[in-house]
Amino acid sequence: MKAHEPSFVLSCCLSVKKKTITVHLRNNSNTALDSFKLCFGLPTTKIRKLQNAVLVFALSSYGEFKMPRDCLQAQETWTFSFSSDSCTHRSDAPAAPFLVVSLGSPGKSSDLSSDSSDSTDSTDSLSELIKEVVCEDIAMTDAVEEEIKTYQEAYETPPPPKEAPPKEISFAPVPHPNSFLLKHGSVDLSEGLRLEASSEMKQHVHAFYAQMQELSLCQGRTLFSSASNLALQIELTEEASEPTEASSGLTEESEKERYSLDISKTVLRITANSRAAVLRALASLIQLVEKHAGGLSADGQYAGAQYAGSQRTNGLCANSQRTNGQNADELCANSIPCCSIEDEARFAWRGCMLDTVRQFYTVREIQTLLRILALYKMNVFHWHLSDDEAWRMELDSFPELHAWAYRGHKEVLPPFCASGHKRYGGLYSKQDVQEIIRCAEELQIRVVPEFDLPAHCYALKQALPRLQEPGDTGHFESVQGFPDNVLNPALPATYEVIEKIIAELCSQFPDRYFHIGCDERASKVWSESPAAKRLVQDLKLPDTEALMKYFVGRVQKMVEAQNKTCCAWEEAQSCMDGGVLFSWSSDEAGRTAAARGQKVVFCPAQAYYLDMAQSPYPEDYGASWAGYSHVKQSYLFEAVPPHARYEESVLGIQANIWSENFHDKTKLTQLLFPRLVAICERAWTSAEHKDYARFYGNLEQHHRPLMEKLARAMLS
Repeated sequence: MKAHEPSFVLSCCLSVKKKTITVHLRNNSNTALDSFKLCFGLPTTKIRKLQNAVLVFALSSYGEFKMPRDCLQAQETWTFSFSSDSCTHRSDAPAAPFLVVSLGSPGKSSDLSSDSSDSTDSTDSLSELIKEVVCEDIAMTDAVEEEIKTYQEAYETPPPPKEAPPKEISFAPVPHPNSFLLKHGSVDLSEGLRLEASSEMKQHVHAFYAQMQELSLCQGRTLFSSASNLALQIELTEEASEPTEASSGLTEESEKERYSLDISKTVLRITANSRAAVLRALASLIQLVEKHAGGLSADGQYAGAQYAGSQRTNGLCANSQRTNGQNADELCANSIPCCSIEDEARFAWRGCMLDTVRQFYTVREIQTLLRILALYKMNVFHWHLSDDEAWRMELDSFPELHAWAYRGHKEVLPPFCASGHKRYGGLYSKQDVQEIIRCAEELQIRVVPEFDLPAHCYALKQALPRLQEPGDTGHFESVQGFPDNVLNPALPATYEVIEKIIAELCSQFPDRYFHIGCDERASKVWSESPAAKRLVQDLKLPDTEALMKYFVGRVQKMVEAQNKTCCAWEEAQSCMDGGVLFSWSSDEAGRTAAARGQKVVFCPAQAYYLDMAQSPYPEDYGASWAGYSHVKQSYLFEAVPPHARYEESVLGIQANIWSENFHDKTKLTQLLFPRLVAICERAWTSAEHKDYARFYGNLEQHHRPLMEKLARAMLS
């Protein structure tokens, strides 16, 4: 049987040198096509120097194009090109293409393979009602022009040398413990472990282990058994404090998690200063079990044998030791090595932000990410819930926002970020939120929601027209190409809406922190607003720019009225009184704020933005506006230099996953691993134990199969 040949083939060529994108659309059918538009996702940049096409519509990361002449003959190819500053990597090419075809054209629905939800019988009555059909029968190919096939031609410099294979290094949990002592002998886990702890702690341990098993860790075994002769004793130190309602049992910034894990032939013992610290110890134990007794290596062999061979070498880092020379024959498939770990978190805030607006992630996908974070001892999930491209939260106060959770052809929002012509997106219900919070609580991870204000509000303003001022004659575009996406601080409706949304969100999220955004507001955005001008006069302010501080102050009071601590991106540093500042464009803003005593979380784009490409090579995938970051850069970045005077003000560090480029979620894991793991280690392990050679060697020699398993879990 002959394979189906697509009606159309779209290919795109990028030229990094010329900053141009060339698009070829070939009509493979036997029918001429007229009265059509070619639509696809774009890099978030303005289209310039368009040749041989007419731009029908463009908004941020979406564009629609027509031929100068309105007919594409059978077997003909239409070629057009345009310039774009976002033209450095393969991911900058157009994506998710579709054709919108008028039913009256020769290429009507009966002649084309079309989306069944839009196709109709070609009767006269229906043709009068339905004017167009969407054709998705397009094969997408992409290429990089010959002129940049090699790195030398593209950049006139040789490619960076490949990283030398690391020396043989013994296994250690990741993040690397502050003290890790391998002792003589091993312990057999064939019969599992008998928990010796309070009934409440047993519940917490079983819940955590169940979450880890959702990642397919320790498959085929029961780690805990009440009938076992081998005990796992768990003891909280006297300094362990009772959880407060505000903290939901999570460790406060004044109390960093600290634990010891001692594994001998007769007993395993965990001593910790909090419930959260107990779970961090369990994460180390589960990695030991997964490596030696719970899973298979990449070649299908039991990982225990692989570890035993590595013990014949002396490649241990400075803060790892061993005694009596581990005998390779002592470690069988059901055993883990005897060892002792003394460990403490470096930072109280070890975070990861996920942008669920540009791309939608299911509850299961978010829970999988949370489990991975917990395995690597991260403790904050920063949930980006609102932006220009969609609204994501179910709200009783504004149900009219719910339709703006979806994008697509004929939806209220076009298919931004290459989300395609079909209805795409989703709304997180209150039940969804509670499921995610419950999962996070079992993992001892904070869930911090972000309601991004006053910019990044295109969807919000379109959904609620009362937020727009008819007399405002100003026009501007955001960096991402959205017009008029900033709320007006002089309109009473602005605060009425914000206050209701903040109150409703705060009622759903129990954690003490609440993020209000404050990033990327275009300058002079309120300069033509009559209401803003009047407010400036009433408040005796110098100009409309000064309204930003007024706005942030009012919003911060709303957040604090809900007994929350206000968080914001670095642009709010001169506007916010206290709270937590997130330094993202560089480390300079964070260091300045920390030096004057403000709490800071470092998440610099150059090192901790996981949507950035990992190299400058055009064939690589990812964004490039902040440069590129290899795993080595992510690992070596230092938020707190030696002898810094502001160390006490640094709350922690955070990885940020912005989702513009993740319409193909198989690319997500490629960009996350191993950089996310590197950031996890830098967030936990003390600065004096920073050792990239040891980290990279441990990762490549011992943790690669585990990362591959985690990547599969994310995509399942």
